[in-house]
Amino acid sequence: HRCSHHLYTSALRSVVGASITDFFDVTPTGRLVNSFSRDSDVLDSLLPDLLHLNLMVFTDLALAMVVCAFATPTYVVLAPPLLYYAISTRKLFGASARELKRLDGVTRS
Repeated sequence: HRCSHHLYTSALRSVVGASITDFFDVTPTGRLVNSFSRDSDVLDSLLPDLLHLNLMVFTDLALAMVVCAFATPTYVVLAPPLLYYAISTRKLFGASARELKRLDGVTRS
């Protein structure tokens, strides 16, 4: 509750403090309302589930890596390059997903 209230208050302050010529002339009111309600919905409903899922996946991954390291010592040599590749791929996917979400939000409003 406090997190969504803090985000909403912070977003509202940013919108209210925006320059009229730069922001309000080019942004329709409906887009602002949709953005605020969607952000609040994500924080209240999706974020706790996603955090729980990420914790479970991270724990499973860490335990699997430990088991592989004990079972196959050469895995310790191969793991760092594989992790680097996975992290760099994730960064690329994250940037693309954010851009797609932004475009989806613009087209919906």
